[in-house]
Amino acid sequence: MAEKFVGKWNFVESENIDAFMEQVGVGLAFRTIAANLKPVLEVTVNGNHWKLVATSTFKTIVTEFELGVEFDEETPFGPKMKVNFNFF
Repeated sequence: MAEKFVGKWNFVESENIDAFMEQVGVGLAFRTIAANLKPVLEVTVNGNHWKLVATSTFKTIVTEFELGVEFDEETPFGPKMKVNFNFF
């Protein structure tokens, strides 16, 4: 199934992103910037290891993980979170 996600993806839209970012403690200035970004997401997979590279005019963010394994991530907008990517 992973091969369906591999490649480059253009951001189209999001719903309630401002409310989500506010809930996790992101300040107004960064929420305003983030709401206007249209990043390109590049996904690569090697076995169970995934790499996501989100590139925008503001910043490039790289996230690497093993599918199904929880990890700590310091988000680009400040808060630290526990993250676990899975398919159901």
